[in-house]
Amino acid sequence: MKLASRIRKFTALPTLIGLCCSLANCQDYGQLELVDQLPGDLREVSGIQLMDDPNTIWMVNDSGNRPEVFSWDISQSQIKNSLKIDGLKNVDWEDLATDGDSILFIGDFGNNSNKRKDLVIYHLKIDPSAAESSKLVGTTLFSFENQDKFPPKQDKRKFDVEGFFYRNGYFYLFTRHRDKAFDGGSHIYRLKAGEGSYQAQKLGKFKSCKDSRDCQITAADYDPVKDRIALLSYNKLWILDSIDWDSMEHYRTKLYKLGHRSQKESVSFESGDCLLIADERVRIQGPNLYRFCLEAGTDPE
Repeated sequence: MKLASRIRKFTALPTLIGLCCSLANCQDYGQLELVDQLPGDLREVSGIQLMDDPNTIWMVNDSGNRPEVFSWDISQSQIKNSLKIDGLKNVDWEDLATDGDSILFIGDFGNNSNKRKDLVIYHLKIDPSAAESSKLVGTTLFSFENQDKFPPKQDKRKFDVEGFFYRNGYFYLFTRHRDKAFDGGSHIYRLKAGEGSYQAQKLGKFKSCKDSRDCQITAADYDPVKDRIALLSYNKLWILDSIDWDSMEHYRTKLYKLGHRSQKESVSFESGDCLLIADERVRIQGPNLYRFCLEAGTDPE
């Protein structure tokens, strides 16, 4: 499939954003530091990812939006450019990941109704010096090894993915459960990160907490420096380390309570023990980009 790319340049944020900044100072963001208010083009941001440049974070919106990848300049608080890949469709882009080099992975696997048969991860090669040269270089099509009904019965709808990351040639997927009785968890799948079609292998289960409004996993990221995972919900962050990667049954967990509930669906490790988090616009709240440093949080009781 031949694809073309187009770049849309942004030179300044709308004046309205600037006028609203003073209002932002009056809001309580709990343990979070407000980094930026995001513009309307990013009102449904569902995935963020830092790569080599610490001042540039890549972002995508979820379903119903254009198949477009944005680069946000943190130092200038504005969109640097936007890359639209012709030939792709944003069915439900839910998260971003990276191979730690030049590949940005786009997870088109949002599956609220659990009936999709077109789950895919796109491989985008990023050229930081010339965004217009960025191009699609691969696709990973996949299905779940344990799903045979589309959709399954309402009490078995555990095949929506909103968070993933790349590690050592594999993707690790974390499900958001859509069944009626939320069981306080997220299933973990491992998927070969190759070109072609594969089955995602079910490994372990991450146990979050029982409140369906506050404990569903909406984003994930991997820190290759400390070999650890970040998992996000609307008001909590979990850090997993000492991980048994073959089974995902054994790991050490720390919970951080953010003290601020919003529709947070994006997380990316920054430097040291800090992470960037973004939320979607809901009514008059968001979209915003926040920073959270682990020393600011509290461990589980």
